Parts: sequence; C-alpha cells; structure tokens
Amino acid sequence: YKPDAGIVNFFGFPESLTSHEDRSEVDAEAPLYDCFGHSCIYLIGTEFRDDPPTSLVLDSGDILIISGESRRNFHGEQIPLIIE
Repeated sequence: YKPDAGIVNFFGFPESLTSHEDRSEVDAEAPLYDCFGHSCIYLIGTEFRDDPPTSLVLDSGDILIISGESRRNFHGEQIPLIIE
C-alpha cells in the first residue's frame, strides 16, 4: 500500500470526534492510521451504528491502525473522555 493523502484532525478540550464510517475513500483496503495527541478513551464499533462499541484506552502518542474488515466499522463514537 502506498499512501496518497493525509488528514489532520485537531480537537481541543472538550471537543470530540463523532461516530462515523469512512466511506469516501476509493480504496477500502487501505489501512487507517490514527495518532493521538492526548490520552483518551476511544470507541470502535461494528458495521452497525446501534451495536455497542468496544472501548480502547489510548495514551498520548499512541497509534491506532484500523484495517481489513474493521476498516468500514463505525469509530470515534463520541470520545467520552480525554485524559489530560
């Protein structure tokens, strides 16, 4: 895989990333890389918005890679807590 673009999202306190699916990419097989500037609890769901998500505790500087079948899953569902 050769990346051809990058997106930087900046969220200040107490902003968060709402639940979404990445559907605009042409290549659904390309992995999604997220790097976190603040420690947080990140939620990743399934392909169905109403399924309960899994909570991940991430520290500042952690990298999350979403690939394979989970690439189209809902993620970022209202980051419930940013840990300063």
